[in-house]
Amino acid sequence: MCISLGSFRQDPNWLIGERGSFIKYVGPFDQDVDFFVMCEASDKIKMASQFFPEDKINPGYLAHCSQFKSSNRDVGCAVVLTKSVPLAQGGLSSAYLVFFIFGIVVVFPMLFVFRCENTQLRAFNLIKLVFLISVFVIFYLLDFLISAITVVLLLFFFFVQINLSIAPFILGLHSGENAFTNLILKLILALEVIGLAVALILIAPLL
Repeated sequence: MCISLGSFRQDPNWLIGERGSFIKYVGPFDQDVDFFVMCEASDKIKMASQFFPEDKINPGYLAHCSQFKSSNRDVGCAVVLTKSVPLAQGGLSSAYLVFFIFGIVVVFPMLFVFRCENTQLRAFNLIKLVFLISVFVIFYLLDFLISAITVVLLLFFFFVQINLSIAPFILGLHSGENAFTNLILKLILALEVIGLAVALILIAPLL
């Protein structure tokens, strides 16, 4: 097997080992990469590469592959790097930033709701808090990089949270609470509506 950097041969962020034994990225950002793989008898690979699109593979990309010599009839594979695109441009995605700011702002009023007298209302609030933490973990696992997925996740998060906030009002669970607690519940709902509006703005370019 011989690995080639293809059109990225002149890119200083990519290094290649002797005879294409390995390639290594030394740049500052994680990369989304694709490869083109062609397997054939080693003595025919360079000739066969002429019949494929030049942006995928061509004899020039395999010039360093000494294992593809005319005397070698064993099956070999040419692996060519065809795509190298930064996953992140040095910052967090806008979806994550919106979610992080929302989490910081809303967590304090949510903790206050645990002081209310209605057990069911506290249960709804616990579900919302667990869901908030769960989505934060998912954002972390996605590494804040896959913008399309994180924006959709953000939209889903606010939709669920708003429904969980409206449910206590529909069920009348807030009726026995004092005015300040009701104000906190309405404040949380208002923040979630604002968050949903921002998520809709972020997802609009993806539609």
